[in-house]
Amino acid sequence: MATVGLVATALTLPLGVSSEAQAVPGDLEEWSGTVLGGTEIELPERTDKLEFKEIYGAPNAGYGMDTDNKIWGWGLNGYGNLGNNEYIGYFRFAPHPVPMKDINGDQMVAKTMSFGDNSALVLDRDNKAWTYGRNAFGELGNPNFPMGGNSSTYIPQPVLNEGGEQMVFETVSSGTAFHFGLEADGSAWAWGRNWFGQLGTATPLYQDSQFAAPVIDSTGQQMKFKQIAGGSDFAIGIDFDGNAYGWGSGDGCASGFCGLEVPRPRPLLDASGQQRKYAAVHAGYGVAYGVEADGSVWSWGQQLNQALGNPATPEWSATGVPQKVLAADGTQFRVKSMDVGTTTVFALDEDHHVWGWGGNQSGQLGQDPAVLGTASAVPVQIFAAPGVPIVADQVQAGNNHGIYLGEFDEVSKTNVFSWGESELGQLGNPGLDVVYGSGSFELTPVPVQLAQPSLNSIVYFGDDDSYAVTGTVSGGVLTVKSPEHFASRVPVYVAWYGSQPPTTRELVGYFTFMLDPALTVSPESVEVGESTIVTVTLPDAEIALVGESQMQFALDAGLTTVAEGATGAVTPVPFDADGKATLLVTSVTDALYDVTAQALVNQVNGAPIDQGPMVAVSPKVSGVAAFVAPDKPEKPVTPPVTPPTTPDTLGGLSSTGSSTPVMLIGGGVLALLVGAATLLLGCRRKSASQP
Repeated sequence: MATVGLVATALTLPLGVSSEAQAVPGDLEEWSGTVLGGTEIELPERTDKLEFKEIYGAPNAGYGMDTDNKIWGWGLNGYGNLGNNEYIGYFRFAPHPVPMKDINGDQMVAKTMSFGDNSALVLDRDNKAWTYGRNAFGELGNPNFPMGGNSSTYIPQPVLNEGGEQMVFETVSSGTAFHFGLEADGSAWAWGRNWFGQLGTATPLYQDSQFAAPVIDSTGQQMKFKQIAGGSDFAIGIDFDGNAYGWGSGDGCASGFCGLEVPRPRPLLDASGQQRKYAAVHAGYGVAYGVEADGSVWSWGQQLNQALGNPATPEWSATGVPQKVLAADGTQFRVKSMDVGTTTVFALDEDHHVWGWGGNQSGQLGQDPAVLGTASAVPVQIFAAPGVPIVADQVQAGNNHGIYLGEFDEVSKTNVFSWGESELGQLGNPGLDVVYGSGSFELTPVPVQLAQPSLNSIVYFGDDDSYAVTGTVSGGVLTVKSPEHFASRVPVYVAWYGSQPPTTRELVGYFTFMLDPALTVSPESVEVGESTIVTVTLPDAEIALVGESQMQFALDAGLTTVAEGATGAVTPVPFDADGKATLLVTSVTDALYDVTAQALVNQVNGAPIDQGPMVAVSPKVSGVAAFVAPDKPEKPVTPPVTPPTTPDTLGGLSSTGSSTPVMLIGGGVLALLVGAATLLLGCRRKSASQP
């Protein structure tokens, strides 16, 4: 007798998303337990070290490249610019690794990066250019990706030229919604927003570019630069001789050309009409800077929030002529390196101490706005603690916050620290007690570090706040028990430090709430062509927690459903009000059938269960159904003929001459016996009459 199977299979995918979401960074935990709750899960202390070798500032976020070239991001993830789709439109208060998997699913290794307002530009280890984030103005540099206000992606896209070839650059830089790439020989390319000619390409004004195009001079020749700095709607570049050029919007004079829209790079001149030479240039919102070889800093543009760094320049005034950034003693300020944010500039001096000037609305200059004011026209020193100077290798600026890279701290397990505005997660420290909209900020740098368990930690099972639990902490391990929950697979979030805004929750894994069904086959054995009922039954306590789950069966060849005559994968069977799911099956084959079933849930809301990601919410249960052939009727057996036993008196015939036999068998035999008896009788009578 053959043995075949009735098997249920399940494909488990993340909640409500396609398989692409498997790119979620890090190894997320998978837990499971009964729908009745009470399953313990442990969230251990974070022992990972965050040691970075380079940091990057962004308007409301921060990024770092660790010693393994892995990119980490924190802060606002408005358009997937943190490289992950789990938190689009939300904040990350703790750093998370950026997946860096390209459109083919291949793992990328970043060499360097640059950031616009809502997009990122990456060079991989082969110097190929990739972008991700928002694509409102063609920032992705890929004409194959749709462009529009809500168009975005967290998956890196290749930057292409007009011929469809992926670009290879030596260095990259970014403006607000546009990017630049420089080839090894300095040949410059640009793409993205071009409303004021800030790309410097042949692209017409007010027309954005979805592909990388050459930056050209007034004769149409491609220009070569040592460095380009992108600002709000303008750009500044220096060639290999240090000569400075400006182009784009002249609003505020930051391009060096007040009131003019300059679509091609033009030489930047000083007050004497000579072209300026710089070792480096920087650009911000309506303001630009040049750094000479000796570190002397010059500025031009609009004096907003005292960002020009010159107390003699009135607020709101603008100039296209470079002027000195002055120290508090009136001498020209000198830097080793610097970075420009939205309203604030941060710099390192020769001793690697951190200084800043410009806006101080959120204490980003390290001093209380109520004391220092909301801005400072002269650089002020920022301290790690009162009287303790910061010693840093790198400093970066955001909108209203700063980040520095310094010595590794064994206590906080990091070498990156941040200060200033904190309510959007841009400081990368989940331990801060912040409330969105409160304007919270930190005057003293705090470590950018992974979140840690605490007694105040809240664990959320799913997106519904009603499934939130707290637990206990022992040895740095947070232990909680799962709540009662309907059958499903849900994301598990942790608010490590308790009642912070919902957007401070960290995704730590997924929990599958499981049913515990039993399977019976009745009757267990039927004749071929008849039917039997497969019944899956839930415990009484689980009936109310069935949720949207259904039982999935699949029939091997030889088995069919009675109702539809279906074989193979069959329509999932819902549970009835009594917690039962039944399937009537039949077979025309004499065989034993293993019957297996499993409860599944479609995790795409509103989609038919057979059209979305299937998640198993029960173990497989099984039984055996037997189909047997009916009994065949037996043929009748004819008994053999038994001849009669004849006594000496011929069947009892009397010697008195009686012609009636005692036993007669068969008509022919009867005639023969009668004839013989008559003949014998006649002979006897004849003999008796003779003398």
